[in-house]
Amino acid sequence: LPSSLEGLWNLKVFTLYDCQELKRVPPLPWKLEKVNKENCFSFESISDLSKLQILDDFNLTNCEKVDNVPGLEHMKALKRLYMSGFNSRFSVAVKKRLSKASFKIMVNLSLPGNRIPDWFSQGPLTFSPQPNRELRGLILAVVVALNQDCIDDYQLPDVMEVQDNL
Repeated sequence: LPSSLEGLWNLKVFTLYDCQELKRVPPLPWKLEKVNKENCFSFESISDLSKLQILDDFNLTNCEKVDNVPGLEHMKALKRLYMSGFNSRFSVAVKKRLSKASFKIMVNLSLPGNRIPDWFSQGPLTFSPQPNRELRGLILAVVVALNQDCIDDYQLPDVMEVQDNL
């Protein structure tokens, strides 16, 4: 790649899916709306993203060698952020850098973790629709991790009940 891609003013989507040898990406055009670097396992660093004010979709899934995303906290239009495949320590750092305003417009957020968050409690989980927002769907996911020794003697619990009162 050239030393900079900033001069590509008409470029809206930048995709490097499954790129196996790329280690870094030079400065990107300011008018990008989507960046996808999914499954770029050798990828180590990205240039400062703070000027990408209209970027709304950012995917770094399985780019596990990346340890910093400069300018992430300045992306005000970000609606989809995918960073699965990172270590959970990096995930905590990312969450701290994103503003509360960022989370309000977020549509999809995929960050790694290895523990149940403090705000989550066992028991009924309720959801209240927000005023002036249409609920288009709800995804419920449960992940259970067991040691190999326990699997033979343990039966996984079933989801007892899911009710829809919408």
